[in-house]
Amino acid sequence: MVLWEMVTREMPFKEYSPMQIGMKIATENLRVLVPTGISPHIHQMIRICMKEEPSKRPKFENIVPILEKMANQ
Repeated sequence: MVLWEMVTREMPFKEYSPMQIGMKIATENLRVLVPTGISPHIHQMIRICMKEEPSKRPKFENIVPILEKMANQ
């Protein structure tokens, strides 16, 4: 979510209250839309970090090297 916020410079789900956000994420699979026109690597990182099943999301220690590699390109 932080990466999405950095890319879009927006507040996610600003039209909902915190309680509504939590309920919609839990019961309706609410997700932010991945913006178009961004780096394909960042796009992919946002997508994999938002997978519905937590076990399919990367662990933080796996994300850091990817971000470091992206920063050095």
